[in-house]
Amino acid sequence: GPMLMSGLFTASAGGAAVGVPIQDGWLYDEASARWLPWSDTMAEMWPRYGHAVAASPDGKMVISHGGLSSESGELGTIDTLVLHDVVTKTSHLVTVLEGSDVLSVQRANHSLTVIDQTDDTLTILVHGGTGLGAGEPVTVKGQITWDSDSEGFKISWAGLGDLQSTCRTGHGAAWDPVNARLVVAGGHVAQPFPDVTMAISTV
Repeated sequence: GPMLMSGLFTASAGGAAVGVPIQDGWLYDEASARWLPWSDTMAEMWPRYGHAVAASPDGKMVISHGGLSSESGELGTIDTLVLHDVVTKTSHLVTVLEGSDVLSVQRANHSLTVIDQTDDTLTILVHGGTGLGAGEPVTVKGQITWDSDSEGFKISWAGLGDLQSTCRTGHGAAWDPVNARLVVAGGHVAQPFPDVTMAISTV
């Protein structure tokens, strides 16, 4: 199916290369083997990089989360979560549900995986990355639902109580649906991790 991406634009300023977070998105269409622009505006895709992107199992939604943005004038991690509807080509900002166990998940260079989808709920896992606050869980599960009162998408975050020793950045991650676990490989902390694969159970 189609794949969404956005990137880091490199411009030249005073003879030096400067990285500029940009506001765009692209879909790779496998049937035509071409990259196509996601939309004309990408209104809800704030300029960012170091973010994580994943698709829903039914192929109708793409989720983008976190990353680094300079909207405030200073580069910093953000907790923005956006749902992109592949069918209607629209984007929706997801806000945190009142009473959520975790109120803000600011991450960059992390992983995002979709682990379940029902008629009314999309469940995701965010793991590792930079920007974690003191005592913040390394792995956080989020459940995205439609809130009819506010007519918008809401997410409820909950920490999985995992060990800080599992934290890493720049890693790879994939969901294993047969054994209900997140498989994480590589990445780095103060020193590189050995070439091993770690499985984190979520049940």
